[in-house]
Amino acid sequence: MVVNGAVENALATIGAVLWCVQILPQIWKSWRAKSTTGLSPWLMFTWMISLWVLGIYNITQKLSIPLHIQPELCACCFLSCAIQVGCVYALRTGIKNGVTWPIKMFGIIATVLLGGALFPQIWEIIKRKEVVGLSIKFIIIDMLGGAFSFAPPPLDAFAASSYLIVVGMELLILLLATILNPIAYYRRRDEKVTEVIEEIETIDKIVSSKDYVANAEANINRPTDLDDAFAEWF
Repeated sequence: MVVNGAVENALATIGAVLWCVQILPQIWKSWRAKSTTGLSPWLMFTWMISLWVLGIYNITQKLSIPLHIQPELCACCFLSCAIQVGCVYALRTGIKNGVTWPIKMFGIIATVLLGGALFPQIWEIIKRKEVVGLSIKFIIIDMLGGAFSFAPPPLDAFAASSYLIVVGMELLILLLATILNPIAYYRRRDEKVTEVIEEIETIDKIVSSKDYVANAEANINRPTDLDDAFAEWF
């Protein structure tokens, strides 16, 4: 099958650009809220590790150049680059000698880590019964980055699986946000209304008790009928 290199590079470039700016909405949201409540730290940490492995796989398999650059821009440091260079040359040497299981192992690890990183975040959402602290813009940009990273046929199975899993999991997060967040909003509103009603009832009880005490004191100080009778004698 003929591969259209221009289309492949164009789509991969769009995906790489989106994955480079994806984190900005999340940084802005967390900074504005002065909190990362609801955002799983395991999501960011596992993604960092997965991109390191994915970079080795993409380079070794000679995928499009933007897919080489993409993981490096998202999780770049000199030590990881040095390790990746060593792994790439070692894996390519193995492939030339007919040893392909190591590169398959890297592909599987990258797929598992990239998709598995989203499980702690989904658990956080289920636990809180709403999407809190997670930028929806971040998820949408990341999902589009994964979608544009699909190369035209023939597809690389492991690379395609990585991006497909990310897109699918993030679609699930958007679905959960669409369903759970309105439910959580109305639940908090009802709780607030109930709280206000209880406060009003408490105030009414306090006021009623004060009126009762005042009436009781007035009755105590008011002359009785017997007192009135004795008063008539004098």
